[in-house]
Amino acid sequence: TDGVGDAARDDGRAPGRDAARARPDPERLAALLSLVHDRTVSHAAAKELLPEVVAGADPARLVEERNLARVSDDDALLDLIGTVMDENPAIVASARAEPKAINALLGRVMKASGGAADPQAVRRLLTERIEDA
Repeated sequence: TDGVGDAARDDGRAPGRDAARARPDPERLAALLSLVHDRTVSHAAAKELLPEVVAGADPARLVEERNLARVSDDDALLDLIGTVMDENPAIVASARAEPKAINALLGRVMKASGGAADPQAVRRLLTERIEDA
């Protein structure tokens, strides 16, 4: 399982909490799941927000306030990728020789983005940059 579904099955009741108050608003829960489905936020971010959404918070507002949206803009990602590749020429050379080494670059880009970069977009762009170089 991905963790989000597990957390969603939990009715959110804390010890001593009234069960009627723990029921999530289906529209807010659906909005959170939609943010995961359209890749706006990661599963980890959704799981972090779930208790507040169950308590009635607006998931889109929480994502905006906490800057949890994934970065998927190619230009922004290419800037990060360029910096990481410039700082790690040995890994770039390894990735050209052995495609699995791209994972080391992917990890560094994710770290540089604070985990906000869309990993699938980063992998695609890294692959293109390495193949074109």
